[in-house]
Amino acid sequence: MVLLAVTAAALVAAVPSQAATTYTLIGHGWGHGIGLSQWGAYGFASHGWTYRQILAHYYTGTAIDQSPLGFTERVAMMDGRQTVHFGASAKMDVVAEGDGTTASLPAGSYRIEAGVTAGYERIWNTTSNTILLSGLAAPVKIIPSTAPLLLVEPSYRGFANDHWHGQLRFLLSGGNVRPVNIVSLDNYARGIVPCEESPSWPIEALKAQAVAARSYAYRTRNTDQSISAIDTKADVANQTYCPIEREGTASASAVAATSREIVTYQGSVAATFYSASSGGRTSSMQASWGSSFGYPYLVPVTDRWDGAGGANPNHTWKPVVYGPIELARKFGLNGSVSAVDQTINEPSQRVTSLVIHRKGFAPLTRTSGQAFSALGLRSTYFRLLGVTLTPPASVVKDRNFTITGRVWPRPTTKVLLQYHADGVSSWTTAGTPLKVAANGTFSVVRHQSAPHSFRVVRNSAVSPVVRVGIHAAKMAPPSSGLRTWA
Repeated sequence: MVLLAVTAAALVAAVPSQAATTYTLIGHGWGHGIGLSQWGAYGFASHGWTYRQILAHYYTGTAIDQSPLGFTERVAMMDGRQTVHFGASAKMDVVAEGDGTTASLPAGSYRIEAGVTAGYERIWNTTSNTILLSGLAAPVKIIPSTAPLLLVEPSYRGFANDHWHGQLRFLLSGGNVRPVNIVSLDNYARGIVPCEESPSWPIEALKAQAVAARSYAYRTRNTDQSISAIDTKADVANQTYCPIEREGTASASAVAATSREIVTYQGSVAATFYSASSGGRTSSMQASWGSSFGYPYLVPVTDRWDGAGGANPNHTWKPVVYGPIELARKFGLNGSVSAVDQTINEPSQRVTSLVIHRKGFAPLTRTSGQAFSALGLRSTYFRLLGVTLTPPASVVKDRNFTITGRVWPRPTTKVLLQYHADGVSSWTTAGTPLKVAANGTFSVVRHQSAPHSFRVVRNSAVSPVVRVGIHAAKMAPPSSGLRTWA
């Protein structure tokens, strides 16, 4: 028998291949997450909670009181226009509020515009195209009798040729008229509830929304009571205000059942912020908006039914995976991202800032708001989970080899190594979770006799798949220095 020498180089793994890294974006919720979660209210109501219990859960330490009688909301419906069309199916009263002059209009269709004299308005009959009233000292207010008023031009939210509760005041500025809806607080809530929540939702969720909407309107009202002032706009930056045509029986009943009710804290009306979905944990003003203060009743709480039994599409987002170069470009940066550190507000679990590391560049800090814009997020309740996996390029058959990597931020849950042989589609999980060091690194020794593919799994984040090939040991030819034994 002849002994063959194995070269030393063949006993070690080949030079390691390039590390493979991915960043997986995971997240929860929709909106700022402060106060009431609409989907969470749906979930609570579905589990038998009353609207008072729901409101008490989201607004810690608050109570329910009643708003004063006669309170109205002044809602700017659109920007100023040269002409605005309106009407009603019953007679209307007209008040020229500039001097107190009054008149009336029969049922019909009309348009209002600036008059020939500065500071005055005039009204046309659109059917006959004739001027019915002129010399009306601005602003002009239209008061319905037995039928609601029609506003033809689209509101900020695009509602056109629809009817609205209350009165219309036409402000005059620079030759344009701007319609403002003057509406009772309850009727304003009737326009909010069916557009903020579906009228098909549980009635207790609709009631909670009605009280929250009413309270928010009351709390944010304009203290300026002059006839040219407004309290809010019917736009995307404020509560979604809808016309009578959008109302449902259930939403109207919810408003009626909670008439004049508002949320208070120690005798003052609460700022009842709300959003579509908390993702399972509500937030605070400090965490979501970077505010230097926060109201004591707007503190993070567990929102256990925000998922609404699977009905909420934004409770948990579908993961999005970025490569290092792609992620840098998302933030408008050159190079390749090597790590992302994230500062987390523990009570709310929201990201407040990020530090982006790139090879060859100084670290850069980005706010959660900047990340929100760059990545097209739905809330700041998110994580960028980085996973790096570095295998050897190939290994000697039946020899031990090492796979290294890093998971960052360092996970609090199990990190698993999975593998499969060539020609096999299903993944097998290695026996025990990986031991991850404080800096997120790990190292695992493997042994195989055939090519395999590997990946690392942490929660919803999965590393790139890396393949480890196999080659046979190289044999050195016999030399004169070797002895042969029979």
